[in-house]
Amino acid sequence: MALGGPISRAIVAILILVIILGIFLFINSLILETYAGKGFSNWLEKKILLHVPFYKTLKGVTHQIAGVGENNYQVVEVD
Repeated sequence: MALGGPISRAIVAILILVIILGIFLFINSLILETYAGKGFSNWLEKKILLHVPFYKTLKGVTHQIAGVGENNYQVVEVD
């Protein structure tokens, strides 16, 4: 395996892609934490995302896994 072979080029390309994606997501999260960003996020959720099938279900599952907005569910035993 040479230093400039196709496998090493692919690895370098993947690393660059991961770094660029990480920077993009970091900047995106900083912007969405501002007042205007939160307003845009709320507008996007109300106008578009709530009309996507299973959005509420996936949001509820991810919030439950992450422990955000913990609810006290009653324990039910089913035979």
